[in-house]
Amino acid sequence: MENLLQAIKSSDEILKDVIKRAEFWRKHIDITFSERQKKVLSRYLDDFEGNLTSVKWAKICGCSQDSATLDINDLIDKKILKRIGKGKNTHYEIKF
Repeated sequence: MENLLQAIKSSDEILKDVIKRAEFWRKHIDITFSERQKKVLSRYLDDFEGNLTSVKWAKICGCSQDSATLDINDLIDKKILKRIGKGKNTHYEIKF
């Protein structure tokens, strides 16, 4: 019985994550995203570890940090991302 309850709990968590991702993309269906933005947002929505920074963005996409910053600022302007912190502690989160 304990194993069944644990399996149900795990399934519930997986389903919540799937619904969260689907709702995000549905909510923003009219927004045009670049391929790099889609790539990072998809990874972020799939249990991204740590904070999203411009350095991580650049590594994920294989682009320069300047290109990553342009992508990020575009998403901030579109109200998709919010900036957290300042200077070297700056990171970004999706607005849900």
